[in-house]
Amino acid sequence: MPLDRTSIGKRAEPRRLALATNYVPEYRFPVLAGVARRLQGWDMRIFQSMPLEYTCADAQASLPIVVSLSLNLSWTTRHSKRTTQTERLPIQIGLLKELWMYRPHVIISGDLGIRSLLCWVVARVTGACFVIWSEDIASSAAGRSRLQGTLRKALARLGDAFLAWGAPAQTYLETLGVPQKRIYRCEQAIDNDLWNSRANAINRDDARLQLNLCGFVYLFVGQLIKRKGVRQFLEAWKVVGAVQSAEMSAVIVGDGDERDDLEDLVRRANLKNVRFVGRQTPDRLATFYAAADVFVFPSLEDVWGLVVNEAMCFGLPILGSRYAGSVQQLAAISDSITVIDPLDIVGFAATLASHDVSLHRADRHLGQSAVSNLTFDRSADAIVSVVREQARRRQLQA
Repeated sequence: MPLDRTSIGKRAEPRRLALATNYVPEYRFPVLAGVARRLQGWDMRIFQSMPLEYTCADAQASLPIVVSLSLNLSWTTRHSKRTTQTERLPIQIGLLKELWMYRPHVIISGDLGIRSLLCWVVARVTGACFVIWSEDIASSAAGRSRLQGTLRKALARLGDAFLAWGAPAQTYLETLGVPQKRIYRCEQAIDNDLWNSRANAINRDDARLQLNLCGFVYLFVGQLIKRKGVRQFLEAWKVVGAVQSAEMSAVIVGDGDERDDLEDLVRRANLKNVRFVGRQTPDRLATFYAAADVFVFPSLEDVWGLVVNEAMCFGLPILGSRYAGSVQQLAAISDSITVIDPLDIVGFAATLASHDVSLHRADRHLGQSAVSNLTFDRSADAIVSVVREQARRRQLQA
């Protein structure tokens, strides 16, 4: 809680950090909690555009969250890879007043859009440092409108510093003209210790027996929506089924708007050995990872894809889409990732068929090693570094 201004003469008023975002999901909570722990002597507030219930329970209980007066419009983005994504376009109409009253020393804005423009206005008037947090990558940004592209290029010039979530996000910022020295790298992370312990605790043979799986198992985990590429996976599976005699099965974990249509496709095409199992608890999901032979990630657009991190903790070889940030970054350091174009159905099918006979599960420790540097701590450290550095520079300028 900020100190009462009447106490200024008695002790120094804390520096203030404002973070403007949509909400705090479960996978971001450890990072922001780490930032709050590290920034001793700072007051931090998170200004979110979505209703409080969108934020995970741990963040609601322990982080200082302000729900801004916002218009959350439905917005459809047409990506260049034959798919669209309907998402919330937050216009935080209360943000200008809230930031003005809070008077932060550093403002971090979690997008390359209208919210950041509002934050820049406040920073310009109050003298605050203005930092942009960006997860976008070149392939995910390709379908943005000309107006959005123009705004992004303008923001690239206006930001004092940038937080890039992963190497592909950093590369995209550089294409917008952001100098490398102004970019601080965060990492797209899971709880590696937790997922490694799950992987180490499960016996593969027991897992396959428990799930009634045999033969060569391909596993997909994710939302059953168009941009995740499950339809393309099944179309490739149809091609493979016509020529492949070896025993193969595909397990689809997840749920979403496309599930009924995808199950109908399987019935109409008479696809063999395809099983939809719905959403799973984390412990149950770990059993599927342990039982599988190959993880398939055919996304048509994804700034990352944390399920790839999870699969690598189990030593699974990855068939990963070229349009996913996780594949773009991790394929450069791991031989266990085969990059595919899910829109090339014939090529996708050929890769599926060849993996049936040529690819084997890797030592899980190799997969764990590949993602070992992608941690919550590295992201928290990057955010703290940019906050302290920007505050120091502003103090020197004053």
